[in-house]
Amino acid sequence: MTTTLKGCSFSNTTSNGDGGGGVSVYYGSTATDVTTTLTGCSFFNTTSNGDGGGGGGVSVYYEYSATNVTTTLTDCSFSNTTSNGEGGGGGVSVCYGYTATDVTTTIADSNFTGCSATGGDGGTIAVSVARAGGGGVGRGGAGRCLAACLRACLPACLPACLPACLPGLPACPRRST
Repeated sequence: MTTTLKGCSFSNTTSNGDGGGGVSVYYGSTATDVTTTLTGCSFFNTTSNGDGGGGGGVSVYYEYSATNVTTTLTDCSFSNTTSNGEGGGGGVSVCYGYTATDVTTTIADSNFTGCSATGGDGGTIAVSVARAGGGGVGRGGAGRCLAACLRACLPACLPACLPACLPGLPACPRRST
């Protein structure tokens, strides 16, 4: 399955459900061989208010499991986007269900200004693999590392931070104070 958005613009939009303030892409049950691509899209003043949702601009959610899945955002802009849900990601939230194998998230040549998350990790970007535990859904693995890395690296160069936070790559480069 493939979902592609090119050159779209979203302004002054709000989601009060569990999805993104501008775009919400949801794959139920098991996601296998799936590609989600956004190219040249802009998000201005978009908000996600759902309890479990995230992604003030974009939310991509793969429920239960994800195998051989690619999520790519290229040349997108996010300005004044807010996530008030526990999914985090003031600009972008990507969550790969309870199990994930062979998944790739790429965000390239994109701009983020004035993004915030009040209920979850990643004021700008949150990428996570959800896991069962503690009677609910928690955040773990790459998502926790990425959110921590972005907090430490921003406002340093975002492209330098992202590759360093992905599993199997060197630890996050820290900014000197």
